[in-house]
Amino acid sequence: MAYLDTNIIVSYCFKDENYAKAAKIIEELRRERKQLYISPLTLTELFAVASAKGDSFKVPPHFKRFDRRTRVNLLVKYALETLKPAVAPDEPLTEKFDETSVFHMYKKTIELSPTLELPTLDLLHAAYALHLAGKGLVDTLASLDDRVLARKKRFESLGIRVYAPG
Repeated sequence: MAYLDTNIIVSYCFKDENYAKAAKIIEELRRERKQLYISPLTLTELFAVASAKGDSFKVPPHFKRFDRRTRVNLLVKYALETLKPAVAPDEPLTEKFDETSVFHMYKKTIELSPTLELPTLDLLHAAYALHLAGKGLVDTLASLDDRVLARKKRFESLGIRVYAPG
């Protein structure tokens, strides 16, 4: 059971410069028969990446005939159908942080920040992966992000393995 960082999905599905690394990871996870998971954050990022970079993806020429919104939707749909990840639902939970209530994933991100020292989106992915690990749904975080890979031991101390290429 593995949580996929968005970069794995993009590299694998749209064959960018990190395709070989992403393919090796996906093949190994499939060989281990691991269920793949993503979060609503991953979906959001996929739409953002498809919107910003979709024109540079290697896609069939007939894609060009569709309007931008349709192309973006098709690219995301293709990625999801290719990898068939389970999308972990957001839980509408809030928790107290100081004097305010915040979305529970934001609180988890705040708590993780001193340990992981990562940018916001990476911390949010970490929070989702660790939340799913706490439910017994994932045991691995698969990423191509150098900052995440450099903190492999920190993630392990929090209870999740980081699957690194190589």
